[in-house]
Amino acid sequence: MKSIFTSILSYYFRTGGFNPEVSGMNEKIVMATLNIYKRIGEDLRPTPVKSHYTFNLRDVSKVICGFCSIGKEALANSDVGIRLWAHETVRVFGDRLVNDTDRKWMMGAITECVRAPFGAQFDILFKHLDNNRDQKVDTLDEFRGLLFGDIYTPFGMPEREYTELLILIE
Repeated sequence: MKSIFTSILSYYFRTGGFNPEVSGMNEKIVMATLNIYKRIGEDLRPTPVKSHYTFNLRDVSKVICGFCSIGKEALANSDVGIRLWAHETVRVFGDRLVNDTDRKWMMGAITECVRAPFGAQFDILFKHLDNNRDQKVDTLDEFRGLLFGDIYTPFGMPEREYTELLILIE
């Protein structure tokens, strides 16, 4: 599985003309996604209340395909790439979670994946989400501010640009 998804990302980065810093992330993106997939299958098992907690490789594919929705202008560096990966992971896996305990688990799993394999510091990378200005992104409300979308594209445009939606905190 790792080689299939890595090949897909390699092809996308190569044909899209992405800079080497971004195109070198392909293996890390796949490793982090497979790590989340494995951990969520082990730690968040289906129960009668959570019967929809069944995840499969199609979900991994959705994260990779979501990552391939962004253009090279919007994905200027690896920091944006890591935030995009976190957004897509939460969109695919985290949107099914039914309670804050499981959502906090997901946030912790993403924090660990930002450290390894990406080798970045979560609180620095996501500092623009720090609503309470405590130098940490440690609440679900703060983490929910991580958004990517195409809503900035004017209506009727044939190409919709997928980009990070930065919310300014006053």
